[in-house]
Amino acid sequence: MTSRINLRDKIYLIGNYSQQIVGSKLPSIKQVLDVLFYNLRLVKFNVRDSARLAIQEVLIFWEKARIPTREVKHCIAKLEALYGEWRTLQKHAGRVTESHKQKETKFVSKFNDLFDIAYASALDIMTIEEDKLSLTSQRQKDRPGFMGGIDFQHAKKEKRREEREAKAWARKRSSINELEEARKTVLMETSSSSSTADEVTVDEVNVQEQAEHFDLLQMESGPSKPKKRRGRREIMTAKLVAVFDRCKIRRHREHSRKETAETLKKLFKESDLDAVVVHWDGKLVPCMTHFTQHNVTVDRLPVIVISGDIEQLLGVPLIEAGTGRQQAVGIYELLNDWALTDKKVSANTKKKMIEAINLEETSTNKSVKRVVIQAHDIPEVLEKNIKIA
Repeated sequence: MTSRINLRDKIYLIGNYSQQIVGSKLPSIKQVLDVLFYNLRLVKFNVRDSARLAIQEVLIFWEKARIPTREVKHCIAKLEALYGEWRTLQKHAGRVTESHKQKETKFVSKFNDLFDIAYASALDIMTIEEDKLSLTSQRQKDRPGFMGGIDFQHAKKEKRREEREAKAWARKRSSINELEEARKTVLMETSSSSSTADEVTVDEVNVQEQAEHFDLLQMESGPSKPKKRRGRREIMTAKLVAVFDRCKIRRHREHSRKETAETLKKLFKESDLDAVVVHWDGKLVPCMTHFTQHNVTVDRLPVIVISGDIEQLLGVPLIEAGTGRQQAVGIYELLNDWALTDKKVSANTKKKMIEAINLEETSTNKSVKRVVIQAHDIPEVLEKNIKIA
């Protein structure tokens, strides 16, 4: 029984298998095959798993040599092809022909050669000249030379590079913290406007954000070298979403538009204007706020005043219908809102600011009536001259 075990351990053309790869050179073909057959015969793995374990051990040596390698799947495929070549010879091990002997000799003669898994353009990628020379030497017959000890000069460069990356990461993290503080301030201002009973307070959100931020700092603490992967943080918590629902960004847009309109109105009132001419034209336009039905149109009334080179849009109010009365009311409200009904051209005259009204009575706009009216007559004149629908 013992003799059978010994015969089993003696592998055709390979000899005895080995548990691991040792030495100061990059692994040879023989060393890789020894580990492969150890996983096959002793550990009882299949060819794919045995090749994967052997390649993992080979990659340790290549990483120490700082040589870029192929993808793991390609390395495994190369080792499996080498095993397939051995398997073909092993099937005809009993042959004594000259051609078979030559094939065996050729296979055994490359045992001490490098099991090359370097990237195709590794020499172009590598920047250290000593590493290039080492790879070139190991690729020669019988792998002359060996890998030296620690390159202290290169180690210092690597340390300085890691320190620079750590400082850059610290600056980036500081910027992120500043943005977080600014966002918290915005949340505090927006959420304070909501007074409903079930509103989530900003303090609760800040407490949760501080806890998440503390966990993030704990994860980042430890080795100064940042991980080469993108960080990810889940910031849209349930409470934060609730705050966003309450604050309504639309409210801030309305506030900004209101301030812009008030500024324009103030500048227009302070400008030195002569008498102005009022223009308007009713329009049927699609309703942009009606989501329940399609193809819904509404009546809009653009009103513009002109004084010399100055043109000012007073507004585009929504009216219930395009009748003369509705248009007259809409125009008069705009004129009154912009303080044009009581404003005079000058202090020495009783002439009002509104000098003329442009009436579009026909589709060809061929009838334009120019009148001078008093402030209290504006609604009656408007309603009288607008075409009643």
